[in-house]
Amino acid sequence: AASRSGQTAEPVALATEATRRGCELVVVGAPGSPLHELAQRARGTFIPVDSGGPVRSTPWALTVPLLVVGSRLGVARVEDDTYEAAATAMEDISHQCRPASESFVNPGKSLALDLAGRLPMVWGGSLVAAAAARRFASQLAANAKYPAIFGALPAAGYDQVATLDGPFVPAPEPEFPAAEDLTDAAFDEFSDDDAGLDDDAADGPMLRLVLLADPAGEHPSVTRVRTAAVSLAEGRGAEVSEIAMDGDTPLLRLASAVQLLDYASVYLGIACGIDPLAIAAIKDLRDLAERSV
Repeated sequence: AASRSGQTAEPVALATEATRRGCELVVVGAPGSPLHELAQRARGTFIPVDSGGPVRSTPWALTVPLLVVGSRLGVARVEDDTYEAAATAMEDISHQCRPASESFVNPGKSLALDLAGRLPMVWGGSLVAAAAARRFASQLAANAKYPAIFGALPAAGYDQVATLDGPFVPAPEPEFPAAEDLTDAAFDEFSDDDAGLDDDAADGPMLRLVLLADPAGEHPSVTRVRTAAVSLAEGRGAEVSEIAMDGDTPLLRLASAVQLLDYASVYLGIACGIDPLAIAAIKDLRDLAERSV
């Protein structure tokens, strides 16, 4: 059971039920929390984590203990030096994305500027890429208060791809007749209204496809779908950002991608004049839900 605060209702309820059923309990959370007390009563293993700062800024505080436990139990394979390699890669990305670095050499700022005023549709083609894509959509909402669509290939290529024919993609340029065919009737037929040139629609948010490419973890058929999606989107006038996930282990690829995407979500919030740390809506929803009980 993992909860940074150690008091989130769902993991506390699950840990309570697991203890009642006689399960062995491993808890990751804050010292002195309800989860800590449950672990003590169940004589389970407790792994303390720092409870300072927003939980979304410290994903690895909860993730790494679970990976270590998974390795000890034989359900995950993560070598000890993999953690160090991932940490080194994250430090390198942090240096590239530092606030003092200009946007043209700062991948976090560049991606944020690409997304500003656009509706991101984020797709991942492997299990690792899909996890990073889902987190990016969540981080865009939490840090930039910005909506995004999450999808996992190949399924997204069979349903969400239909949005490339929708109102969030620039309307195609009208095909005008040849000069010798320009009769009065032809002019009427190819008026602005009939050609779909809607100024209001053109001013609205346009779709931007964000693809997380993970060649080392993708099935070849998924790679073909992802490559085709780039051509299809560009052919329809949609903007595309493709981010390559590099590294010889899943953890290294995930850590590198998450670090970059987290920076981009914060920079997008700043670019939009939003405080990335604000949580008013989250708190209001929690309070309203508790009152309804």
